[in-house]
Amino acid sequence: GFAILYAAVFSASSFYHLIGSNTALGLSILVTVGAMFYAVGMNEILAAFLSLVGGYLAPIIVSTGENRPHALFGYVTILSIGAMLCALFRKWRTVNLLAFFGTFGLYTGWFEKFYRPAARAAEVMPQQLPVALTWLGVFFVIFLVLPILYELVKRVNAKKEDVVLVVSNAVVVFYYLCMILFVKYRPALAVASLVVCGAHLGLKQVVNTRSRQDVPLRLSLLVISMFFVTAAIPMYLKMYAVAIAWAGEGVILTVIGIRYRNTWTRTGGFIALILSGIWLTQELPLHKAAFTIILNPYFGSWCFAAAALYICHMIYRRTTTVEKKQAHLLNQVLFGAFWAVLLAAALMEWYCHTRFNLVATPQQPYRHYLSKGYVVILTVFMLLLLARPICPAGWFWVVGAAILGGIVSAFTLIDFPNFYHDRFAIFANGSFALGLTCVAGLCAAALLLRRQVTENSHNRQHAFGFVLAGVSVLWVLLTEEIYLYWKFLGQATADPQRCAFMGQMYISVMWAIYAALLMTIGFAKKSKIFRYIALGLFLLVILKVFIFDMSNLKSVYRIAGFAVLGITLVGISYLYQYGKKKGMFPEVSVTPETEDIQK
Repeated sequence: GFAILYAAVFSASSFYHLIGSNTALGLSILVTVGAMFYAVGMNEILAAFLSLVGGYLAPIIVSTGENRPHALFGYVTILSIGAMLCALFRKWRTVNLLAFFGTFGLYTGWFEKFYRPAARAAEVMPQQLPVALTWLGVFFVIFLVLPILYELVKRVNAKKEDVVLVVSNAVVVFYYLCMILFVKYRPALAVASLVVCGAHLGLKQVVNTRSRQDVPLRLSLLVISMFFVTAAIPMYLKMYAVAIAWAGEGVILTVIGIRYRNTWTRTGGFIALILSGIWLTQELPLHKAAFTIILNPYFGSWCFAAAALYICHMIYRRTTTVEKKQAHLLNQVLFGAFWAVLLAAALMEWYCHTRFNLVATPQQPYRHYLSKGYVVILTVFMLLLLARPICPAGWFWVVGAAILGGIVSAFTLIDFPNFYHDRFAIFANGSFALGLTCVAGLCAAALLLRRQVTENSHNRQHAFGFVLAGVSVLWVLLTEEIYLYWKFLGQATADPQRCAFMGQMYISVMWAIYAALLMTIGFAKKSKIFRYIALGLFLLVILKVFIFDMSNLKSVYRIAGFAVLGITLVGISYLYQYGKKKGMFPEVSVTPETEDIQK
């Protein structure tokens, strides 16, 4: 019967032209209202569903192609209110879903046909902008309340489908706000985000009063509010709105999926985070002209996306509602993604800074500044893989830190000679301090691992490996520093041969002193490896003195080198004798078995 009434209205308007479009819409409203009353009174969900289908199709059927948004959206509002009345008495989620898609489907049709083309052509504010925002706000309020109206009236807990519809409403409204305001009215977009945040907080207070036991719904509304108030800042600062929106939605869906134990919602959160990363890559390069380093919206957008990944990582890291192995795997993946995104952002930011902000000279091109910055950045991110509780536990991160430590060490040692271009104060200059940053990072990594011995018994050996790497890098840095100092001094004094002699002599002296210090540490820490390294370095010093220095140095320098080497070796011999008397070297006990073996 109701279908025949809709057909009669359509035929009278579009086929026979007996009535106008306004009359047809009015009659369609009457038919829809009658059908809704019938459906609610008789508890017939099929009747309600079909009446809404006919109601939302009516504007399309009787359309004349004219731009009449107030009539269209007024009619749609009546339909939506009818759906709300259904929700007040009957909990029909299918009706709510149909009303949501029907309303925003008609809004999308009008937006694409009438608003977007006019907005692109307008040089000033589009005439339809207030209309678009006003009706978007009306629909936002309707579908903010509609999914949970029945729960608020009956004081029962909302289902996960209701929460998903509330989230979908926020996502759709935020999308259209960005489409309308992002390009030319960014501050207004930030204000609109704050308004939407306030609406969700207000509804949360209502839920606190009516259904205080519904913790998941209150948490969901709070998370949505946090997203909008957080998004308002990057919107105002002209950041990448779409990427930030996807990242924020990823956090929201993850929280809701964890709370309701819904795998599909959590999967949607992962997809949203992936889409955020894809959108960021589409906006590369990060900068194309001079900019303010760090305090700029583009770098902030990457940091926002990284923060969203880290928040999701912490959620999976602390949750008890997801199977333990699965949660562990997911939090590891999310932390790796966070670390990679943040590292990429830092490297690109520094590259663009040296490329566009620094004035390069022939003596110091920007790539040298680039190398120095990369040493610091890579060292910091190496430590980030070991810092607890920032980084999760796991052998994978220890291996990653070791690999990155090897990369930054090799990078520092290979590029270190390029840090200097003229005379400098030996050991008291920025370039040498930069090299020491790498050494300090390796030692700090060892200290972090020593504190994590309870997690993995092998961390003690890993820590010692970082210490050995730091000792090796420091030795090479000291050697390069002495060599480069005398090299540039020889170029400045026009006496390169004498300076080369001096440089080789001081390198031999430094090696001897360094070996003595390692030997002392080996005795103090009772470490055989340090003592063996020191002995190996002494052997290297002896070979250098007898093979290289004797043939290349003048007699006075040769005598000085021999004197230092001799004194050092005598001192080491004394340390061994002293250690033997103090019992530092445990003697091997002789048993009958070992006695037979010795014989």
